[in-house]
Amino acid sequence: MGPPAVACARWSVWRIASRRDGSVSDVLVKRGGAQRGRRRRERIAGGGRFRCRPDAVLPAYAIVVDDVCTTGATLADGITTLRAAGVAVVGGVVLARTSLDRNSRR
Repeated sequence: MGPPAVACARWSVWRIASRRDGSVSDVLVKRGGAQRGRRRRERIAGGGRFRCRPDAVLPAYAIVVDDVCTTGATLADGITTLRAAGVAVVGGVVLARTSLDRNSRR
């Protein structure tokens, strides 16, 4: 999955937020390349992939959204970064999940 999944995730988040009187803030910046092709252990060990945008106004509460979950490492890393910045993360949502069988072999 790539840009179409990201676009779909962004559209979904904006749509849900608009129906719930919520707001969307893109406050995380990803460092490094994509996780595609990395094994499970490499994904989990590769923490520290995010930082908060220097100009971002951080919300008091947040739900972290990821387009595709393979191991959960990216979602966990985003949550850790926001919590370290003082944001109360109240949930995480993913648009798609890769096959569990595929992940267990890595």
